[in-house]
Amino acid sequence: MGKVSGLYRYPVKGFTAQPLTEVAVMPAAGFPKDRFYAFSKGTLQPSDYEAAPRPKTDFLMLLLHEQLAKLDAKFDDGDDDRLSLSMGGKPLFSGSLTQAEDVERLEQFIAAFMNGKVSGQPKLLRIEGRQFTDVAVTSEAMMRAVSLINLKSVRVLEEAVGAPVDPLRFRANIYFEGDNPWEEFDWIGKEVRIGPAGAVGVLRTKRCGATNVNPATAERDRNLPAALVRAFNHPDMGIYVEMKEGADIALGDVIALA
Repeated sequence: MGKVSGLYRYPVKGFTAQPLTEVAVMPAAGFPKDRFYAFSKGTLQPSDYEAAPRPKTDFLMLLLHEQLAKLDAKFDDGDDDRLSLSMGGKPLFSGSLTQAEDVERLEQFIAAFMNGKVSGQPKLLRIEGRQFTDVAVTSEAMMRAVSLINLKSVRVLEEAVGAPVDPLRFRANIYFEGDNPWEEFDWIGKEVRIGPAGAVGVLRTKRCGATNVNPATAERDRNLPAALVRAFNHPDMGIYVEMKEGADIALGDVIALA
């Protein structure tokens, strides 16, 4: 049994996390407006993204574009989905992601910010019914899965690498204080209660080079997938769950096998 210590969503894929104090989840749905928007790299047409989910490498994301971590993103999902970007406390952009003129300004800013690191003109994407999660290419159910991280598992990784590891490197939706490291791996195929909500563990999360990016410095200062394999004989950290019973989840809620 553990307790929820962090709730996060990532309204724009690859951009910084938005902390939450509570979140309403629904069956077979991810966190509301998690990975709701994404930026193409400009090498494909927006219509190319509509037929089916695309692999993560077709988007701006930390695996390939660590400089995104320099931007502090604030998101307000009122009527017009306002995004504000700053760096080092300096405001850089503010506008609505639903207004064409603001989106054009944002695309121009991102193109300049990427400074030639992408070959095309980045375009903001929003596709009805789509969440731009890394595992969206697997199935619609996985596209809407919720990601969990056990902080006890992160701590044994810290011991293995001999240095602090910011849990936000793993860009999960739910962080919890578990009883034991790696206990979450035993939840695959089992019912999990997260506060009043019900879920089923569906998949361990294989980690990629995006976790090598320090979210505080935007620098690649670790090789965490290699460290996981070296120390634990697997590249995994955290799991995905599929929501089965909707409810409001809040910080401090108990998380445990049903």
